[in-house]
Amino acid sequence: MSPERTLLLDMSRPTLGPRRARRLRQAVAGIDWRHLIDRARLHGVMALLYHHLARHASDVAPPQILRLMHREATAVQMRNLLMMQELVRLVNCCSESGIPILPFKGPVLARRYYGELSLRQFQDVDVLVRRENLEDVWALLYANGYQCRRGLSEAEARVAARDNLGREFVHPERGVSIEIHSELLNRELTFRLSGDAVWDRAVPSSCGRAGMYELSPEDLLLYLCAHGAKHHWSRLLWVCDVAQVLHHHPDLDGRALRERAREIGSLRTLHLGLALARRWLDAPLPTDACKQMDGDPMVERLVREIEDRWFGTELGLKRPAGWQTFWFTLRTRQRLRDNWAMILRYGYLAVTPTDNDRAFAGASTPAPFLYLARPFRLLAERLGLRSGSEQEYPSQTASP
Repeated sequence: MSPERTLLLDMSRPTLGPRRARRLRQAVAGIDWRHLIDRARLHGVMALLYHHLARHASDVAPPQILRLMHREATAVQMRNLLMMQELVRLVNCCSESGIPILPFKGPVLARRYYGELSLRQFQDVDVLVRRENLEDVWALLYANGYQCRRGLSEAEARVAARDNLGREFVHPERGVSIEIHSELLNRELTFRLSGDAVWDRAVPSSCGRAGMYELSPEDLLLYLCAHGAKHHWSRLLWVCDVAQVLHHHPDLDGRALRERAREIGSLRTLHLGLALARRWLDAPLPTDACKQMDGDPMVERLVREIEDRWFGTELGLKRPAGWQTFWFTLRTRQRLRDNWAMILRYGYLAVTPTDNDRAFAGASTPAPFLYLARPFRLLAERLGLRSGSEQEYPSQTASP
């Protein structure tokens, strides 16, 4: 493991003990700072890295490096404050209208699990609402100057609703993005973490003077592990989130957590996230979860694959739908019925025509004939007779 990766793993936690603080000071002299900064940006942990350098090694770190990191950490802080203000505004509007909302990820994770809003980088605000309240929340956002990032046709809106996809709204003046969901996980993941069940277990909380809800610690862990596995755990920040939840809830019932994961078909996905948090960040795990996790050799093989192939890669972040993604995802599930659901999903993607097929067959080709043109186009590309102009399937870029 490179010194830069070792240092990032050591620094990717809100607090350092004396041993890691000493190791930080000792490591400063032999670090490739350009590489370290590039990796910190990619993994979303620049604010954490600067926080520890400024506190424990400001007298030995290069001044120009500290100035650069200070500028970037300050930008993260200001951005986070702006998005937190928008979340407070939305919570107040929904509270006045009698609409319950449940923010998750970004600002909620930063506030509750990192101790300081500035230490956990995020790019947008994700909010869960009940399906029957979706249009009311959209209307509130429109009334407050937000616009839907991309206009949807009626057919596209039906597909988005069927696949449990969130709808993203952007404020053109403030530059803030808010994504409204009725389910935590989209249909592609094939996990059955239903929105209704999540609401039944939600924990009352507050934001400013208004009330809201937060995910139960168990549902939050299941969500974070599913999200990380979806993107091959290529970003260290996602493992930090899992580790912080575990540190803050040392009394979690491991058996109940495991049973809930088994019910929704994500047991190995949960074990993979827990294994990474323990291996990289020394997170404490529930005893019952440890026993079964260590008894599954596939978890260790997936951990090694993440470290060797996916960690810190753009491929892992963008997640193009291809063979490598399919094979990785297949092995994160244990039960045959969960794999069949995922195989059917990828099978649907494999035969569905894309923009490449339309370009190959001609824009005026009737839709049914695109299914016939698709295998010929793929064969032509395989033989080198034609080069693909884009990803075979739409990629899904992750957000922190």
